[in-house]
Amino acid sequence: MKTLWLISTARNVLVVVVCSFIAYYLHAENGGSPFVLTGTVHLQSLSCHNIYRELECITCYKEQ
Repeated sequence: MKTLWLISTARNVLVVVVCSFIAYYLHAENGGSPFVLTGTVHLQSLSCHNIYRELECITCYKEQ
């Protein structure tokens, strides 16, 4: 089982190292970033949930 873990981890490390070298090479050649990590982030407005309204609906439903 440890051998499988070692092979999986080594494969992941190899992918990260190879992609890092590719990114470095592209950055050195073009002078810009070859990858866009994030775009515009839109956050929803935060609001409190009205739990009392839901409890009233549940209570009314149980009474019927």
